[in-house]
Amino acid sequence: TFVRTAEPVYLGHVNPDWRMGITNAVKWRNWSASFLVDIKKGGKLYSASNMYLHGYAGNVTATLDGRDEWYASELARIEAGVDAPTFDSDGNYNATWSPTGGYLVDGEYAEGTSINGENVGGESASININPEDYWSQFANWTNEIHEPFVYDASFVKLREITIGYKFDLKENSKINSLTCSLVGRNLWLIYSGVPNVDPEAAYTNGNGQGVEYATYPIIRSIGFNLSASF
Repeated sequence: TFVRTAEPVYLGHVNPDWRMGITNAVKWRNWSASFLVDIKKGGKLYSASNMYLHGYAGNVTATLDGRDEWYASELARIEAGVDAPTFDSDGNYNATWSPTGGYLVDGEYAEGTSINGENVGGESASININPEDYWSQFANWTNEIHEPFVYDASFVKLREITIGYKFDLKENSKINSLTCSLVGRNLWLIYSGVPNVDPEAAYTNGNGQGVEYATYPIIRSIGFNLSASF
């Protein structure tokens, strides 16, 4: 159950509990290889992108729950010639149809709720509703519900891999050493506590840490290095 309040509510801090890197390098004959795994444990990230993906667009898997069942229920209602339930001028809910499917929610009716003239305020309820109605409440402009989209910002990333080869040179060569390397960065997000977006994404690099909105993922790059000494 989510309750809106005018008072600030503590949802977590952005700072991680700890960070750690694991690195290793190996050599075999003229070949060399190294890697770096970057680990972050703890900290929170509020993802507005996830909030809008759920509430505005319905573009994430979670919003599919009950969608087909709701459409089937509405089709059955229309074929039965029953009008959709409505509210009258007194706020009384006229339940002319009980949905046969949809997004199943458990909770209780707000105080003063009336259904077909009967006061059901405070009573428990388990009903099917339109999934769009359920998810859109979280992204209602200026009245959003942020709590479900505050995530554990922990992650494990394969930050870098380097593979190199050192060439054998002739003794009379003007070049003392020559090495070429293939370098890849941000190659694999092994684990993330944040769905759909990069856990390192940020809305700003200023006084707004721990907030993500419509940000690009961290760039994956692959490069080639050539190192020579004379």
